[in-house]
Amino acid sequence: MTSNPSRTVILDGARLEVRRKRLGLKIKEVPNFIAQKLGPLRSITESTYRRGIRGRPLFINNARNIAEAFDLPFEELVVSSHVNPMLTDVESFLDYVRETIRIWLKEGYDDADGQVPAHPELVYRLSGDWRSWIDFLGLPPDHPQLKEYLVKDIFEQIAFQIVESMAELERCCEPIDDDHTDSPKQPPPE
Repeated sequence: MTSNPSRTVILDGARLEVRRKRLGLKIKEVPNFIAQKLGPLRSITESTYRRGIRGRPLFINNARNIAEAFDLPFEELVVSSHVNPMLTDVESFLDYVRETIRIWLKEGYDDADGQVPAHPELVYRLSGDWRSWIDFLGLPPDHPQLKEYLVKDIFEQIAFQIVESMAELERCCEPIDDDHTDSPKQPPPE
């Protein structure tokens, strides 16, 4: 287990126990229950289940099997993740990135007060002058929202990479204008 902590999650053990008791299962019956429901190749051991209900890290595949067997949404059952990147909430991550790009494309250059653009994180990234929200706002290292702005920068950096990639794709797909090439035109074959 300790050899690869970046692929582990911690489950809501209390919620699991409520579900197990509602199903009338004893802890020692859980491995057979999961094997019967999901197939023997996806079964877990009793000790794995006990680790899960005690808030100990579980490999993501074991945690998914437990959640599925107990008919609990995996994303809601995970209370902490060591998966890099956090794979339990990919849809929310993508939604946030999509929304950031949509806002940038719609109002990225609008002036908020006549001096600072409404979205300096886009404008200054385009010019190469963006460092971070922490730098832009001048936040001290002990600011209570420091982590929030660090996460915001990560999301926005990914959104910006997508915008740059989209622009590159557009440049690659533009038709070549034959009238502006430097090579002399060949006469049509006779």
